[in-house]
Amino acid sequence: MKRKLGLDAFQFYFSLGEGRSYEAVANHFGVSKTTVANVAKREDWQANVERLNAAVREANEKRAVDAVTAMNERHAKLARLAAGKGAEHLAQGRIERTADALRALKFGIEEERRAVLGAKTTASVRTSEDLNEKAQVLAAKIRAAVAAAGATVPDPQRV
Repeated sequence: MKRKLGLDAFQFYFSLGEGRSYEAVANHFGVSKTTVANVAKREDWQANVERLNAAVREANEKRAVDAVTAMNERHAKLARLAAGKGAEHLAQGRIERTADALRALKFGIEEERRAVLGAKTTASVRTSEDLNEKAQVLAAKIRAAVAAAGATVPDPQRV
């Protein structure tokens, strides 16, 4: 049986998006709307559209997840940088800027937690507790180092 409608008719139909119609396909290929409807029924265009739309949705969801993951990684990296700068100020003896250093450390730790654990809830409770414990140990070490240098340590709650 000789086809009046080319093999690329479905591709054209799908490319029309939400406003697709058999009439538009018929006009584009110079055939009747009935011819398009018969081919569409025989080749199950509607099922193919649903299958392809599902694949497009899945690909878009994956891209969105990848984008959010990359964003969280960038935020965590920036937070680690902020925490590192705070520690650097303390290590270099810039005691006059202790409050700024502690603020940067606190900000960095909190933002890294938010970036890394933000979307997780119950699954990350133990990890969050571990990070909290590590942050407290780090803060105690910093306070001890600052005190050993003979400076006063600002209250972290007021920083």
